[in-house]
Order: sequence, then structure tokens, then C-alpha cells
Amino acid sequence: MEPSRTHHAARGLLGALALVGVVTLARLAYLAFVSPYTLAEDEAHYWEWSRRLEWSYYSKGPGVAWAIAASTWAARGLGLALSEFWVRVPAVVSSAALLAALAVLGSRVDRDGGARRAVLAGLFVPAFFIAGLLMTIDSPLLACWAWAIVFAHDAMRRGGRWAWVGLGVAIGLGFLFKYTILLLVPGLVLYAVGGRAGLRLADGWRRWLLAGLVVAALGLVPVLIWNAGHGWVTVRHLLGHLGLPGGDMPPTQGSGGWRYSPTWTLELVGGQVGLIGPLVAIMAWASWRVWRARRTEAGDADAMLLVWSALPIFGFYLVVSVVAEPESNWPIAGFVGLVPLAARGAGIGGPRWVRRVWRAAVVVVVVMVVLGARADLVVESSIMRAVRAPLAGLGLVEADRPLVPVQRITGARTMAADADRLVRELRGETGLEPFVVAKHYGRASLLAFYMEGRPTVYCASGKGPGRRTQYDLWRETSLEDAGLLGRPAVLVGGDWEAWTWAFDRVREVGPLRGETKRNRMTYVGYAYRFWDRYP
Repeated sequence: MEPSRTHHAARGLLGALALVGVVTLARLAYLAFVSPYTLAEDEAHYWEWSRRLEWSYYSKGPGVAWAIAASTWAARGLGLALSEFWVRVPAVVSSAALLAALAVLGSRVDRDGGARRAVLAGLFVPAFFIAGLLMTIDSPLLACWAWAIVFAHDAMRRGGRWAWVGLGVAIGLGFLFKYTILLLVPGLVLYAVGGRAGLRLADGWRRWLLAGLVVAALGLVPVLIWNAGHGWVTVRHLLGHLGLPGGDMPPTQGSGGWRYSPTWTLELVGGQVGLIGPLVAIMAWASWRVWRARRTEAGDADAMLLVWSALPIFGFYLVVSVVAEPESNWPIAGFVGLVPLAARGAGIGGPRWVRRVWRAAVVVVVVMVVLGARADLVVESSIMRAVRAPLAGLGLVEADRPLVPVQRITGARTMAADADRLVRELRGETGLEPFVVAKHYGRASLLAFYMEGRPTVYCASGKGPGRRTQYDLWRETSLEDAGLLGRPAVLVGGDWEAWTWAFDRVREVGPLRGETKRNRMTYVGYAYRFWDRYP
């Protein structure tokens, strides 16, 4: 007797989850034994947060700091040295959770191999692939977004009661990582309003919905409490990103008029192609098919939930692109629900062009794995040097710079070692204990992680016309500390004249070794005296 389709789908889901386990172990092994990459600036900054746990932080919720703190605490508990591996473990775990959720969603919209193809599709998306190796806020957000859709499907299509609570947990937890997850809520509401015929709600579902809302609200509490005690700096930060009055940067929109550049929108849309890869074409096609059939007998209520989960976040950031220049990665969570649709579209019986695009996506991820595993070796290979030479002759690239700027995540150790050298020289020259100040929060964080003894490093971004950061809110990194008066310092970034406002004498020493930006100079300052005046 042939196994039922349900049994077949269950076996397919187990196979997909086994694939997730293999991928996760491979990623952990890679990070532990093969990866040559130092922390990216944002990773290092979030690690700085994890050293000083709070209810929230200047620009983000506390989730990323809490996750890194838990991982590094585990390392200490095992008696192991802190390394990039432990900072990045939460990214691998989050990616495993994302892939598992994609497998579940894939099995629900396509019982014939949908789970396995959904996991593969998730691996074929460049942005998702990278998020599984670098510890930023994106990987946990994607995982929470995916599980929120799973629980929403259980609650609205399967009559689940506890699923409402699970949905609240996913949204509340996701909010602690990135506030963007709230944009999933209007999509779920619009799905429920527009697809009432497809809803399968449990008796007493309103009580369970209320419970879910209460649980989700708990995720907002730490952020709100912390901001209430810090002048709502996160709100000002978000307004600054939009160029609006009241932000932490000079406004570009408002009383002085409104300006718009079409390149903002074009770059946002084009950026999605680069981040999502070839599968974005299949996602668009599959979503259009589902949308077009929504009011017909062929309508698919399960698939419509996935489409609605994406529309609000895409619409929101399109509007944002009319006001300010957005980052390409801001709307990537919207693609989570579209991955299972792309996987279904690539199944047996799809158009020939879809299968070709699917194969192209496979090629992209293979190239990423092969070249990205040790890109530091690839960029300095004889082949790459041969390619670079004629391009340099035409003036298209710099002769002594690699074509791929991999030094951005390989040069931090060299840079920190050079900063340590300057500290030793300055200590010997003055007989005083120097401190280190960087003009950019990312450089300050990298130096804090890689310098000897992981010292306290200060950030001067908020001094003068620059944007304030979390460094300005911590007492131990305050440049108003009287204990710094009269001491010399190593000064990274900024310009000579700006530093002269805070030191009796400033001397340029050139870029740090390993520095990726040639115009980012390093200086030494003598006799710190605060920024009492500034132009």
C-alpha cells in the first residue's frame, strides 16, 4: 500500500530538517577551523554591547547583545578563549532556525518535496547565506519572522490555539533584535480581512489572540523602558535615518523643503536583486500567480498568507526611498515568506525558464562557497593579479588594491597590533598611560576586540557634527571622564584640525597598518583637555 501524501510530506520534512542539521554543523566547523575573517565593524560593535548588558541600546534593541553575551558566557564556562567563533555562533543557530521554519512552510504549500526545496532555496539566497555566518541583527530577525509566519499559519489555517501565543513570542522576540518585525503584523491583518473564507479559527480564538498580543507586547517593554530613561534616543536615531527634523543628524527634509532622488528607489530595488540573487525572479513570478488566482477556485489560501507577509515591508521601504536613501538590506525579511513559493515554483512541472533560473541560483551559491571560504587567498592569487593588472592600466582599479575588498574583514588584527605599537611608543615617550579614541564606532569596536587585553576604547563620533552612538551613553566610555585629563592618546580617523580642539598638541602618524581607507589617518595627541570648544 502506497504511503499517504501526509506521510510522504512528513518524511520529506524530516529529511529537510536533517539537511538543516548537516548545514549547521558544516558552518560551525568552518567558523571554528577554516574561516580567516575577522569581525565586521557591526559585529564588533554588538560585541561591545554584550560587554555592557542593558535593556536596550542607542540604535537597536537588546536581542543581539544578549545573544552574543550568552554565547561568550558559554565559552567562558567551557574554559575556552574568546574568538570570532563565539561571537558568530548565534548567527549559525539563528540561520538553522530560519531554515527549519522554511522547511515547515515549504511542506505546507507543497507536499511533494517542498520542504527540501525550501531549505535549498533558503541556502541559495546570498543575503540569507551570509546572514548565517556573520552576527548581525538580520539572522535572528529572519528566524523570528519565519517562525511568526509558521505560527500564524497554524493559528489562522489550522485552528491552533497555542499558535497565537507562539506568534506573540516570535514577534516579541524579533522586536528585541529589529523593530522591522512589526511590519509583519499589518500583512497578517490584511490577510485575515481579505481572506475570511480561507480562515480556520479555533473556538475561543479571540482569547488566544489576546494572549498572543500580551506576549508580543512584553518584547516591547525593555526597549520602551530604556528609551524613556534615555530621552527616546532610538526614536531620534530613526528620524535621523529618514532625514527628518528631530533626528540625531541635521535634517534634509522638512521646513527647508523636500528633496528626492530617483536613484534612492532604483538602488533599493536593484539592491534586492543583488541580495536575493536569481531566485528573486521566481519569487516575483510565483507571487503574481498566487495573487492573480486569489479570488478564483484555484486560489491558495496557504500561499496567500506568504504573499501578504511580504507586501507591507516592501511597500513601507518603497515609501521610505522617496524620503531618504535606504539601505538595501532593510526589507530583506519580506523575502522569507517568498522562499517557499519560489521552491514550489521550481518543482516538477514548472516553466523551463524557472528551472534555468533555479540552476543559476545553484551556481551562484556554489561560487559563493568556493570563493568565499578563503577569499583572502583568492584575491591575491596569480589569476586575480593578472586580471587586476590591465584594469589598473586603464585606471579602473588601484594597482596595489585587491579587486574584492576582503581586507575589510581580514585586516583588523594588523590594525590593532599597530595601534598597540603606538600605545607602547607613546607610553615610553610621555611616561603616562595613553588611551585610544576612534572617530567611527566601528573602528573603535574593532580595536576594543583585537587590541591586547581588550581595553576600553573611546569613540568621538558624537563630538562635533557627527552622529552620537552608544559610546556616548556609557559612563566608562565617556570622553568627559576627568581621569583622561592630561593623558596622551592614539587617535584613529577624523582630521588633524578637529583633534586639536581636544589636545594641546596633535601629530599625524599616517594610516594604521591594515587600514582599508587610505584617507583615514591616525594621530597621536598630547595632554587631553576635553572638547570644551568646537567650531
